[in-house]
Amino acid sequence: MPTATLGSPLPHTVDVFKLAVQGASLSGQVEARHLPRLAESVEFVFGEASAELEFFIGDEGFAEVSGSVQGEVALSCQRCLGEMRQVLNGKLALGVVRKEEDAPRLPKRLELWLVDSDSGNLHALIEDELLLMLPIVALHQQEDCEPGLGFSFGEDEESDDNARDRKANSKTNPFQVLEQFKKSL
Repeated sequence: MPTATLGSPLPHTVDVFKLAVQGASLSGQVEARHLPRLAESVEFVFGEASAELEFFIGDEGFAEVSGSVQGEVALSCQRCLGEMRQVLNGKLALGVVRKEEDAPRLPKRLELWLVDSDSGNLHALIEDELLLMLPIVALHQQEDCEPGLGFSFGEDEESDDNARDRKANSKTNPFQVLEQFKKSL
């Protein structure tokens, strides 16, 4: 049964169906330079992504891949715009099919991995999984946000005097400045 050890680079492509028949396991890294779509989606990719994958034939007769994927990226916090480190760590359970028509027959517990030839792109698979783990909106915890940027999602802490002045000024005609300009012509 073929295995790769953690710390070694994962191959770019593998014969998924052959590995499944053999019951193979692969563990290793993918360098950040091989993850261009992830790099475009974040501020920075730290180090290498790692994966531990097991290939086998499931009870339903499909080639399956299960395991875990990890990586670390820097995102831009949408509250303070400061750098935010995010560890991406997730499990995967995939059913491998050659034709899209076979996808509806996959058990519901499996996600689809469409491999139209014998070779499956491991780097693209790991990158896809990491992209799916990115938060929809990157936010530090409120207490971790960098201070001094003058933006808050909290209550407005405006003084009573400033609030009265702002309300009084808002009742003036917004076109008053234009009217004065017109008179000066």
